[in-house]
Amino acid sequence: MTVTYQHPTAGQIIVGASPAATRTVPLPAGVPPSAAGSIADQVVTQGAGALTLSLGAYFAGSGLSYALQSAVTGVSITGSTLTIDDTNVLAAASVTVVASNAFGPDATQSFSREVRAPATGGTISIDPFVRDEVVFDLGTAVGDPEAQIPLSGTAGPGEVVQARAVSLDDFGISTTAWQDVATADGVGDWSGTLAFTSISNSRFNAEVRLKLAPGTTATGTKTFCIGHTAIDIAQSERYRFRDPYFSQNTVPEAIIDVREAVQQLAAPYRVGRVKPTSQQPFTIGVDALPTGITLSGKTVSVNPSTYDGAPFDNWYCPDVQFEVSDPRFVMRRSKIEVVSDFSIAFSLQFMNGGGFKLIRDCELVALPGGLGFTAFLKEEVSGSGTGMVLPDMGLFCRNKLSGSSGDVFKVGKGAYLENLIEWTWNVPGTPTAWLAGTTFAAGDFTLFNGNYFRSKSSGNTGNQPPSTQTDNTYWQSWNPHSDFFNPQHGVDGGLIIGRNLIKADSARAAGNTLTGINNVLFRMDRDPAYVSSQNKIDKVLVEENVLIRDASVQSYAASLQSGVNVTPPTFRGNAITPSNAGSEGIIYPNNIPAGTEWTDNRRTTDNTVIDNSLWANTVVGTYTSSAEKCVQFASHDDGTINPAAYINSGNRPTAGVAAMANSLISEYPGRRFALGAATKSGTSLSQLLNDASTVRQFAHYTAFADYLCPHGSEPGAITMYWQASDQALGANFGDNIEPMLTGKYLDGSPVTVPVNLGQRSVDHTMAEAHGPFTRTRYLLCGPGSRGPEEDMDNATHTTNPNPVNGSYHQFTMENYEKIRAEYRIMVASVGAQGAIHPFVGIQPLAHYCAKGDGVHPSDHVDGLPTMGRYIAIETLQGLGLLPDFALRFDQSFFASDGSYAEFWSAQGDVTTARRERGLAAIPATYPHRTEVFAWEIGNTWGAAEPAESANIVNGRVRIAPNTGLFADGQVFAFGRGGATGIIKAVDDSADRYDLNYPLVDLGFYKLDGLPIEPMPDPLILTASGIV
Repeated sequence: MTVTYQHPTAGQIIVGASPAATRTVPLPAGVPPSAAGSIADQVVTQGAGALTLSLGAYFAGSGLSYALQSAVTGVSITGSTLTIDDTNVLAAASVTVVASNAFGPDATQSFSREVRAPATGGTISIDPFVRDEVVFDLGTAVGDPEAQIPLSGTAGPGEVVQARAVSLDDFGISTTAWQDVATADGVGDWSGTLAFTSISNSRFNAEVRLKLAPGTTATGTKTFCIGHTAIDIAQSERYRFRDPYFSQNTVPEAIIDVREAVQQLAAPYRVGRVKPTSQQPFTIGVDALPTGITLSGKTVSVNPSTYDGAPFDNWYCPDVQFEVSDPRFVMRRSKIEVVSDFSIAFSLQFMNGGGFKLIRDCELVALPGGLGFTAFLKEEVSGSGTGMVLPDMGLFCRNKLSGSSGDVFKVGKGAYLENLIEWTWNVPGTPTAWLAGTTFAAGDFTLFNGNYFRSKSSGNTGNQPPSTQTDNTYWQSWNPHSDFFNPQHGVDGGLIIGRNLIKADSARAAGNTLTGINNVLFRMDRDPAYVSSQNKIDKVLVEENVLIRDASVQSYAASLQSGVNVTPPTFRGNAITPSNAGSEGIIYPNNIPAGTEWTDNRRTTDNTVIDNSLWANTVVGTYTSSAEKCVQFASHDDGTINPAAYINSGNRPTAGVAAMANSLISEYPGRRFALGAATKSGTSLSQLLNDASTVRQFAHYTAFADYLCPHGSEPGAITMYWQASDQALGANFGDNIEPMLTGKYLDGSPVTVPVNLGQRSVDHTMAEAHGPFTRTRYLLCGPGSRGPEEDMDNATHTTNPNPVNGSYHQFTMENYEKIRAEYRIMVASVGAQGAIHPFVGIQPLAHYCAKGDGVHPSDHVDGLPTMGRYIAIETLQGLGLLPDFALRFDQSFFASDGSYAEFWSAQGDVTTARRERGLAAIPATYPHRTEVFAWEIGNTWGAAEPAESANIVNGRVRIAPNTGLFADGQVFAFGRGGATGIIKAVDDSADRYDLNYPLVDLGFYKLDGLPIEPMPDPLILTASGIV
């Protein structure tokens, strides 16, 4: 006989009848299944929403898989998630779950499931919002998109309240699932928040119901939107851009067409890994992968039993493909690239039961001509007909996809917004005709019988390609057939394809006649090789995309399919380049579902409308461009609130406000913004926060903030450009101003009000209105430029002495220089953490101020409108939608003979507005008038000289000595004082000094470039290597 013992570390010890028969069986490589706790009996209310259980919480073991011991009506398991359907009333029944792996016997758990009919009766109400179309912020300043919608109302005491957002403008596709939001208190009042975790430009109604009586509902009487909210706090420099009194001569520009705005996605920093700094500290195959993500061969797997839902951030992933089995998957700022491997079939495949919650700011790069690459995104499917289930796909946004010669998206669910898609010809050069004596390597192309083929292996000699477009052992047919959006398994629950820039215009080599692309924008198909021909196609909205393609290619923008369980799609507001296929290659004429909406789609070539009468079964629907409802603007100076109104073609109150709106739309087409200007001339932040002040009152400000962000909601960003009234603080600016903003000193210790901060006394801090800053961030944007109002010898030293005290110090210029340093101290301080962004935003530096007024932007096309564009860019930075561009002089070179020094920016070539516009040079009336203003030789008050030869050479500023040669150790300066370069106060303004300020062109709408930040790191400003 034998006796077996289980040892906790040694494994099984089997004692036999003799020593020879005694042995040890080691523990297996993994942990066998076991129960962990117990699953309670589950009771579901019909219509209240399906119930899901994560089985990983009830079992332990390595690499577990789950199944039902026997089928139970209404119960299913996908991956590690068990679902109890709430559709039908079901009597109690026993459910047994089996957990299995390869390391030991199965483990089981049993429980009862029941689906009960909803209770009847009860009442519920919902309080209305203060106004229609109020915008609630998505929280992008602090993280991923998630709006918190504040709701309140009444219900029976103790009732659980559920809520959802009902979409009004996209056929209900963006309607959210029901969520528990509150429990009514003892007197029947309830309040809570509804989470919205995607992006949409639709209006919504809030709908609520009783969880135990889901037929008892109520709907809000006022609509809301989700988007971005921000407040600008400032004085006259920002007040004037919105006041018609100061904007009487500059005509407001027309509101940008959304289709033009979408083309901005091709500009730098707009999509993909937008940060200018390195974004991939981790590399697949080198660094340890996060929990639940594994690499096997070329496949990266996301395992729902061990994946903890943490975002997959900042990874470089060469020559791999992802299989994602967890719908919680989030990927940000990562790059999946096919570098050398021709066997990679896709970038991301979402498995049955998996999917993704969010993929944003990523780059997916294919290898042009990659053998077998089928799509960037693919999906698995279960079921068929109206019971078809696709992976749960969420928001795919602001990504860049390039290099593919195959399909792009093979998916039928989710929202695909604001992406840049660049298709590449997959046959390089012009392949030669096949000859029997030619030896082909793997990947070589040839032309045979009018078709292109690619060799599957090296040493391929004498093997004739097929006579038709098929494969054989040696050759792969390579007449491409690319469908960009191709939900080949149908559409489950709705699909939105919105405001993407699709570029299919890459050039072919001369003589290459391959057409290359098929249905460039959208192919609506149901592949019978995967599912029944009766599978469904739910609503598809294709809206405001721009398709640019080679007009000589015979391709279609869309191919549709009619039949059973098909909802007609809607195409509206798109811009499409015609092709030379029939009817300009817009819609393939067969199988168009009756009722397909075709509304205000236009040609990219001349912006004319593509008439729907060319295609049977199409109808014209209603459509208003999203640009008309993108930007709401409200303002106040101290008392009366100027209410929120859309800035659109019918309302452009000033040139500055119109320019601001256009800059927002051009960067984030289709997004909703609500901006508030809390600005008043001649006032300071300390006055706003001091109860003794009569010019600004804190109670008025908080009322305005509550108006813009009502019901306890919070703004996403507060931009601050406010220093003129407090410029005398100089080097004490940060000690006084930061506590007013955050309620903390620079060292992070708390402020107790009322308080004397040294030079200023206040009774409040802004933290009373906006703390604890869980969703709000400040962006400091100053101090910008300020021109002197008297002639100067250098940036801070006057030509003539002060008539009162005889001093040559220009104290305002000196204080602006000190404040610029203070802003940098503030953003890096301990007290700023969690409240202030850790960088200074784009500073207003290259706008025009009129003669004799060095601080206020002028009523001029380069004055107030440029300030409006700066405000928009700063707002987007504050909201986390644009990065710190790090636009500064950060590189230098010194000629060894001392004949010149060069300075440039790693972010791009240096330019000026004068250069970009092709204007004549500024008149050479004075020695300091050179191509680039604001450079000095020397950096101290008494010794600095304006550079007399600072010219742009190959994207760099080259400075020659004013006299002689530079010596080793020579110090330079840029942007001291008010950072204008003005020496002759009146004449330099008259001759447009602002056109000579250095810029880097990053493609912003109607801006020649963004200004380079003054006062670079001293390390690059000291000459070295001169002999």
